[in-house]
Amino acid sequence: MPAAVELFSILRQNQALLALFAQLLGSAPRLADIIAKRPHVLDFLLDPEFVRAPEPPAVDRRITTILSKARDFEAFLNLARELAYAEKFLIGARVMSRLIDPMEAGPAHTVVAEAFLRQAVVHVEAEIALRYGRVPGGRMAVLGFGKLGSREMTAASDLDLVVIFDSPIDAVSDGERSLSASEFYSRVTQRLITTLSAETARGILYEIDLRLRPSGRKGPVATSLNGFIAYQKSEAETWEHLALTRARAVAGDRSLCLEVEAAISEILAAPRSRDKVAKDVLSMRRLVAKEKGDMTVWDIKQARGGLLDVEFAAQFLILVSPGRDAVFSTNPGEAIAEAASRGALSSAQAAKLIEAWRFFSSLTQFLRLSLHDAFDPQTATDGFKRGVASAMGLPDFRVLEGQLLGLQKEVRAILNAILGAKV
Repeated sequence: MPAAVELFSILRQNQALLALFAQLLGSAPRLADIIAKRPHVLDFLLDPEFVRAPEPPAVDRRITTILSKARDFEAFLNLARELAYAEKFLIGARVMSRLIDPMEAGPAHTVVAEAFLRQAVVHVEAEIALRYGRVPGGRMAVLGFGKLGSREMTAASDLDLVVIFDSPIDAVSDGERSLSASEFYSRVTQRLITTLSAETARGILYEIDLRLRPSGRKGPVATSLNGFIAYQKSEAETWEHLALTRARAVAGDRSLCLEVEAAISEILAAPRSRDKVAKDVLSMRRLVAKEKGDMTVWDIKQARGGLLDVEFAAQFLILVSPGRDAVFSTNPGEAIAEAASRGALSSAQAAKLIEAWRFFSSLTQFLRLSLHDAFDPQTATDGFKRGVASAMGLPDFRVLEGQLLGLQKEVRAILNAILGAKV
């Protein structure tokens, strides 16, 4: 490491920093790898601002300010990657040092991802415009699904995206080479994917998943607003509407973002047969179990009664709750609370689901920021298992595992009651 003498001198004089440094290297391989490849991130731990987690607007301003200094598109690509690793490291270090709760990591990772998305859209549109110009009256919105949409991203999350565009009929771009609106926004989307996911010498920003767009992998990468609405109203299957419960606009033209979100609210509020939705959810859950095989209790998402079942409960309730004219939150915990206020489930059931959601989510956040691979208690060190239990506020690993098992059992029973059949 450069300036090793200075580093060791700082560590010797600062016992708290030394303890955190050792903890990161010894029990969080994902964060340790960032330090090994980018030792300068340790400078952030010495900054007085480290102990004060910034508010989302401040994070957005900082990222925007730094990226605006990029000289050209290639410089933007490299600068964005370096900055992304630093921001993820900061979030992880704050969780490991107990400056923020693991539940706060999800919104923090999401704010960072949104900031990079917005800047990527701006730079990509400017790059495409150099040759193809812009579409007069054209607008583009980027929808975030999954953990991006529900503001629950982890250190390992990819971005589930759908790109929507709107333009006057027969509009074409005004550059030296003109393109139809659909061609233009398809090129913008393809460049956006490359900008975010292509691996350079500085790594990648995010893995991208576009499978939730209308018609899936066979559909165009960018979808017109009218086409998106028509598909969702007449062709989309139940699983697609379940996914839509966690969709929200995260980048692009503000007016189009508002129009898309209003359309989504209308689609989700459409009357549905509770029995049919329950049957479809059961079918999907059983299909997941069949494809994934027997899940251990430590497959926190896929295990029976795990995080996936809490999400299924929240999504199901959004689609079938009385008074669906109001907008539900894309966040599972908030959606469950709202459903209970409308009488869709008892307050006791809602409280237990929310407790499980918070527990599963916190545990997932800690494990994702610490490890590259799935957690296996058979191979994990005793020290790491103690650290996991401590992060969850529990005395030891045995208590942690017992609480995990108990919550999974209760979630499974509640989901069975909500759906009216055994999952």
